[in-house]
Amino acid sequence: FIFDTTLAKDKLLNYRLTVGFENSERNNSTLNGFKGLNMSHTLGFGLIRKEKLRIWAGPEIFFSYYSSFDGDTTADTSSSLTVGNVTGTFTPDNVSIFGYGVGLKAGVNLNIGSHITLSATTGFRTGKYSGEIKDVVKLTNTTTNLSTFITTSAQTYESDATRFYVNLSA
Repeated sequence: FIFDTTLAKDKLLNYRLTVGFENSERNNSTLNGFKGLNMSHTLGFGLIRKEKLRIWAGPEIFFSYYSSFDGDTTADTSSSLTVGNVTGTFTPDNVSIFGYGVGLKAGVNLNIGSHITLSATTGFRTGKYSGEIKDVVKLTNTTTNLSTFITTSAQTYESDATRFYVNLSA
């Protein structure tokens, strides 16, 4: 989702809100894949401002939340054990991480009709991420079908990250 106050107008400033969903598969890492929600706020300064074209650049701040655990224990890394009418399913690396940071973003908006604008953005951002990584056991009573979750181990996750990105949208 993108909300921009000045798509292709002759105005100096624009505000851009970007909200997105991220699904990531991780290989060769202590973390499995995870899902996330991210949001960025950008204040853009129009460098080239025409009726159909706007090139802008400016600072951004971003926030994100990532999680790998949604109660689904069908992942390849899960294992189960049944004793009587109770089934225990072990799911490693359940992630709950919050991130925030700042960066610089630049973009091009091309207005190709009265209701359609193509947009390309690129940016550089640096941020901090912190949270927990837990190993969880889901216990399910097969008679009543009631479940509970038990955390078997947890570790704190802290990371600094810098990344370059490119986004295309319509």
